[in-house]
Amino acid sequence: MDNKGVDQYTTALENRLKYVKEQLAEEIKRNLELYSPKRTGKLASSYKLSTTDEKVDITNDCGYCKFVNDGTRYQSGQHFIELSIAEAKESFNKIADESQKIHH
Repeated sequence: MDNKGVDQYTTALENRLKYVKEQLAEEIKRNLELYSPKRTGKLASSYKLSTTDEKVDITNDCGYCKFVNDGTRYQSGQHFIELSIAEAKESFNKIADESQKIHH
C-alpha cells in the first residue's frame, strides 16, 4: 500500500471514529432526556450537544441539574447521568462486539 492508500485509509478511519463518537454522544443525550426527572420538564429539555474535532460536550444550563443527580443532604440523588452513560456504553459495547465477530 502506498502513502496515498495509507492516507485514505487513515482519513476513512478518523471519519468513522468521529461518527461513532457523535452517535454515542447523541445516545447519551437521548438517555439523559429520557431519565431526567420531569416535574416541570425544564431539566430534561435543557440538554445541549456540541461537537468539535477534538471533543463532544453535553451540557445542561439548568442550575439544579447537579443537585438532582447527585443529591443534597436533604434529598437523595437520582443518578440519571450515570445511568444514561452506562446504558450508552452497553449499547456501544454490543455494537463493537458484533463488528469484531463479522471481521474475524
